Amino acid sequence: MTAASALLDKFKAAVPELQANLPVPAEFRPDQTGTLTPMEMTDDIYRTGQSRAVMEGVAFSLPNDPKVWEAKGAKKVIMRNFVDTRRSEVLDPLLKVVFDDEVNSWSSDDGYFNWLLMHEVSHSLGPRTVIKDGQEVTVRQALGEYYSPIEEGKADISGLYNVVYLREQGIDEAPLESHYAGYLSEALRSARFGPSSAYGVIRSAAWNFFVEQGALILDPGK
Repeated sequence: MTAASALLDKFKAAVPELQANLPVPAEFRPDQTGTLTPMEMTDDIYRTGQSRAVMEGVAFSLPNDPKVWEAKGAKKVIMRNFVDTRRSEVLDPLLKVVFDDEVNSWSSDDGYFNWLLMHEVSHSLGPRTVIKDGQEVTVRQALGEYYSPIEEGKADISGLYNVVYLREQGIDEAPLESHYAGYLSEALRSARFGPSSAYGVIRSAAWNFFVEQGALILDPGK
């Protein structure tokens, strides 16, 4: 077994704990014990057609049907060669232009990869259904047109929340700051997609919130 496979197995085994550890009431944390959460790391050799029509994805969690999650789970796939290329060719250069030397020193392969994996895992965490107007409906049905950006925001921030827990358990050994650098670089990349993209909407909103809260500060001298 390779080191990467062993790490994925540790992450996979921790999924029920991540669900139980979410900071929400118990009714929004359905038990995931025994639910399959297969994780695979692959190299994507060739892409064409629809897979290149909008953006070059580096990972996915499928299917999106909460009924399937409950019965079978959801598969997470990471295309490692695209992950590495996005980070070296896009994300790190963005960090160097926008952030200071300290933040740039945080960036690492493991920090970005582990947060990205937790983003995908977090898509299938949390409530599957809610009560709206007295009826049980899926979260997608309840949120309507707002579902996609809110779902991506949930995955982003839950992913950061989960890496804290995984570090406390000794599963994720990457420095916490490296996950923050990975997320911020992804936010910079996504903001350029604008309001037509769920990623562009929610990561721009998160960026503005961080500025309002003083977590991100503009240095006019640089």
